[in-house]
Amino acid sequence: MTGWLCVGRLEDLPAPGAFLKAPLTRAGVVVVRDDGDTLRAFHAVCPHRGYAFVEVDEGRAQGGRLTCKYHGYAFGLDGSPCGPSGPLSPVRLAVAHGFVFVTLDADAPALDEALGEVPPWLVALGARAGRLRRARRVAYDVAARWSLLLENFQESLHFATVHPALEALTPSSLAETWMPGAGEAGPWLGGRMPLVASAETVSLSAARNGRPFVVPDDERRVVHDAMRFPNLLTSLQPDYLLTFTLFPAGEGRTHVVACTYVDEAAPEEALADVLDFWSRVYEEDRVACERQELGLISPGAQPPAWSPVEEGAAAVRGMSEPRPRAPGGDRFAGIFGQPYLDLSPHLDTSSFPELHREITRGLAEAELRYTGGTLKWMGVCAPWVIDEASWPDAMHVIRTMSREDFEDFLALGDLDPDDLAAIDSDPASRAQYTFGDETDRPFSRAQELFLEMRGGAYFPWKACVHLLENEGWDDKHSGEGKAFTEEARRLFPKTVAFVESLPLVEIGRVVLFGLLPNDHAPMHRDSEPGKSLTVAQSISFEPARAVDARAKGFTLATPDGFREVAVEAPIYWFNDMDWHGVKAAPFFRYSIRVDGVYDPAFLDAVRRSFTRGRPRGR
Repeated sequence: MTGWLCVGRLEDLPAPGAFLKAPLTRAGVVVVRDDGDTLRAFHAVCPHRGYAFVEVDEGRAQGGRLTCKYHGYAFGLDGSPCGPSGPLSPVRLAVAHGFVFVTLDADAPALDEALGEVPPWLVALGARAGRLRRARRVAYDVAARWSLLLENFQESLHFATVHPALEALTPSSLAETWMPGAGEAGPWLGGRMPLVASAETVSLSAARNGRPFVVPDDERRVVHDAMRFPNLLTSLQPDYLLTFTLFPAGEGRTHVVACTYVDEAAPEEALADVLDFWSRVYEEDRVACERQELGLISPGAQPPAWSPVEEGAAAVRGMSEPRPRAPGGDRFAGIFGQPYLDLSPHLDTSSFPELHREITRGLAEAELRYTGGTLKWMGVCAPWVIDEASWPDAMHVIRTMSREDFEDFLALGDLDPDDLAAIDSDPASRAQYTFGDETDRPFSRAQELFLEMRGGAYFPWKACVHLLENEGWDDKHSGEGKAFTEEARRLFPKTVAFVESLPLVEIGRVVLFGLLPNDHAPMHRDSEPGKSLTVAQSISFEPARAVDARAKGFTLATPDGFREVAVEAPIYWFNDMDWHGVKAAPFFRYSIRVDGVYDPAFLDAVRRSFTRGRPRGR
C-alpha cells in the first residue's frame, strides 16, 4: 500500500501520551499525541541500535516518554531524545474529518490534495470529532488478501446469504451506490442503505436504547457506508460509527483493526446491543473472504462475472489491480508537445455569454438525439473502461435481447421495408447485423429510448444536435456538398455565425454534445496512434465557461491511464488519438466540436506560438 493511509481517528488519541502503532513497516509506525496536544508520527525504530521499540499496538506512554527496552533510551512525545541518541525518525501525518492519516512517501502531495472528494456524511461527521468516544477496538487477522475485504465491503449482494440479520434491517434491494461528483472510481466509494420501517438502527434489538444520534435529522433512517482506497472502511449508522483499517500481513493475509464510536453521552449498558451484533457480522465476513481467497488460488478460478449491482466491488478490483504501464504509455500524443492547445489567445471568445444564452434557449426546442451508446462495441473505449459492468453497450444489449424484444426494437426503427424483412430475428443470427452510430442502420429516437428503457443501455450524450452533419467518420473534415441544417440556422444563428468565422477553410462537421446531470462520457479515442499520419484538425468550445462554473469536465488520459489532464480552456484543440472523456457532474454541460481544415496561416501562427513557449497548453 502506498500514499496516504488511515491509521485511526482522533478519538483513539484523546489525551497527551496516548499512542497507537500501525503495521505499515516491519517495525511499525507509532502515532502519539504530545504534551502540546499535537499529533505526531515516527518510525518505531530506536536510532541508537535499530531496536523495534514499541511492543504493543496502542496504549499510553509511561512518564510522558517513549522508551526503548533494549538499552533504556527514552524519547519525548515530540520525538526528541532524552539521552545520547538522535531523535526518532518522523513520518508525515495529517488529519481530515476526524481521521488520522500518515504516509511513508516524502514526495506524496499534501493530504488535502490527495484525499479526494469525501462523502458528505463523513464531512458532516467530522464536525463532531471530539464529541464521540471509542466504545470498542478489536484487532484480528483474515486469511485473505486485503483487496477481497474491500470488494466484500463494497457490495450488499451477499447480505441475504451471508448476513441474514443485516438483510432484515437494511435490505440489499434498496442499496444505492455513491461515487464522487466526478464520477470516477476512487479513492472514495460508498453507498446508502435505508433502514426498514420497524428499525431505528442496526443492532440486535434494532433500537437505539438511549444511544444519541450522531447524524443530522434527515439522515436518521439511512446507513451510509464508505471506503477510501486502499485501507479505510467506514459504516455510519444513525447512532454510531464503525471503522476498519486494513494492513497487509503477508501473502494472502490481512490485519484488521475494527473500531466502534458512539456519542460521548451513550450509556455503557446500551453498547452490547451493537457490539454483539457486529461481532457476528465480522465473523461472517471473515469466513466469506477466506473462502473466496481459497477459491481464487485454486485451479479452476476464473475472472469475475460482475452483476450490475456489484459495480462498487468491480470498481475496487480495477483500483487494486492497476493497469500495467506500457513503454511510452505515460505520454500524450498531444499537439506540438502539449496535451492540448488553449486557443483563446488566438480566437475572440467575447461573444460566449451571448452564445450560451442562445444555445441553452435553442436546446429547449431542438430535436435532441442520443449518441455514444455503442462505444464499447466499436472498440474505441480505453481498456480499463471496456470491462466496466455498470453501463451496458447498446449493441451488446441488442445481441442479447430475446426474440420478442428484438422484434420490438426493429419495429421502432426507420429501416427500409426490404432491409427490415431481410433481418432474421433469431438470436443465433443476430451477430451479422449492426446498428447505431456510423453504420447503415442508425438508431431512431424511439429505438434509443427503447434500448435505454428496456435494455438498460447507456448513452453518454443525450442532448446531441448535429448543426452540420457528416455521412461518416471519414468525411468529417470535408465540407463538400454540406450545409448547416435549417434547424441550426433557425435556433442557433449566432452560434452558426461564430463557427463560420473560425479560421477554417473547410468545415465538415459541427456537433453540439450535451450531457445530462450525472452522466459521463467514458474514456475513448477516435483513432489509434500510429494508424493515422496526421492529427485531426478540430476546434472545441464551451461558451458556458464565460457565464458560470459549469465547465464540461473534459479530460485527457495517457495510453496507460495513469495520468490525466483536465482541459481548462474555453476554446481548444486536442488530439483525438488520445483517450478523452468527460467526468460526471450534477448539472447539464455541453460543448461544440467543429471538424474541418485549418487556414494555413492560422495553423502556422499557432504552431509558432506554442513551439516558442509563449501561450502554453496544460
